[in-house]
Amino acid sequence: EVEWECTASPTPGTSAPAPPTAAPTSVPTPSTPVPMTDFPTACAGGDTETVGGTSGVLRHPWSGTAYGNNEKKCWRIGCSSTAAGVSLRWRAFSTERGYDFVDLYVGAGIRWRGSGSMVPGSELLSGSAVIAFQSDYSVTAGGFEVEWECTASPTPGTSAPAPPTAAPTSVPTPSTPVPMTDFPTACAGGDTETVGGTSGVLRHPGSGTAYGNNEKKCWHIDCSSTAAGVSLRWRAFSTERGYDFVDLYVGAGIRWRGSGSMVPGSELLSGSAVIAFQSDHSVTGGGFEVEWECTAPAVQPSFCKSMATVGGGSGTITHPAQGSYGNNEAVCWRVTCPGGVTSLTFTRFSTEANYDFVGVYGYDEATGAKGQVMRTSGATVPPAQQVQGDALVYFQSDHSVTGTGFSLSYVCR
Repeated sequence: EVEWECTASPTPGTSAPAPPTAAPTSVPTPSTPVPMTDFPTACAGGDTETVGGTSGVLRHPWSGTAYGNNEKKCWRIGCSSTAAGVSLRWRAFSTERGYDFVDLYVGAGIRWRGSGSMVPGSELLSGSAVIAFQSDYSVTAGGFEVEWECTASPTPGTSAPAPPTAAPTSVPTPSTPVPMTDFPTACAGGDTETVGGTSGVLRHPGSGTAYGNNEKKCWHIDCSSTAAGVSLRWRAFSTERGYDFVDLYVGAGIRWRGSGSMVPGSELLSGSAVIAFQSDHSVTGGGFEVEWECTAPAVQPSFCKSMATVGGGSGTITHPAQGSYGNNEAVCWRVTCPGGVTSLTFTRFSTEANYDFVGVYGYDEATGAKGQVMRTSGATVPPAQQVQGDALVYFQSDHSVTGTGFSLSYVCR
């Protein structure tokens, strides 16, 4: 599986290209826990740190400002060899695309390399992990933030291991709505239910007690094919880690598999969705609760020449990716936050004062924008903003004189 993104060409002379000997993008995760006692050779000559404990948040830089040039830093998440592995939930990600990199190592190999503003997905890894960061000599950004937790090994004899034919962790979401009329084959032989209406809360078990052993249940959230898709906001999540699973299907493929106590992030999905749950013969948990809503096709405000939709609970918006923005731009971003509050924190800001503006609005399903919250220009970083529900971020430039634009991080609370 590979997530891909077209990247803008860097401004000539602003930064050296990535070396041709860069580590490969991905190596499969080891199938058994691999204790890591040393840092990979890519960390040689840089600052290294072992992060102890059983859970925490790793943020770079800690100050909330931009990282520096020519940095080389590695963090080993030191889960003990008795732990099954480590779970990662990325909250924010912003580096100079194509030049400053975050590499994730598992065992002796590199799992993936990230650069730019796309927030990686949540992961459950075997063994310990090393996160490596390196920046070049010019142009910086806001860095990254990741929540981590060491996952316990199951008690011997209490539960059968997950079958080796378990569904893959993630398959890309279809780019267009895909109506789902049938349940996936993984639901065969289990209890199935189609959830109707336009919004609601799905909770299992409904009683608030623990779920049972040997359960196999699937729920189809039946948004009609005329809807853009379905938004999910997970409220609670607790299953026996490594043995009892919740799988999220979109279209014909599985999007992710969850197990343990880490609550998934909010999501805006194309098409309808199926949530599948399965428990083994022993040890139970509290189950899950998710708020869902069928979403209408996104309305683009008349003053936007283009509009992108971002979400996933947290992330970053940077415009432009590097260099200076252009003249006569009118770009919008819809930040989805179903049922919550969108918090926006600006980390960089530079526009032509009194002529090129960044605005923040609420997002309205009918008109696209409502209630201007902020509109500003110049070189002063604006204060943090909050919007109830979805937010709309708007950028407009006039016919002459440009700047380096802005960066912000968003969180749905």
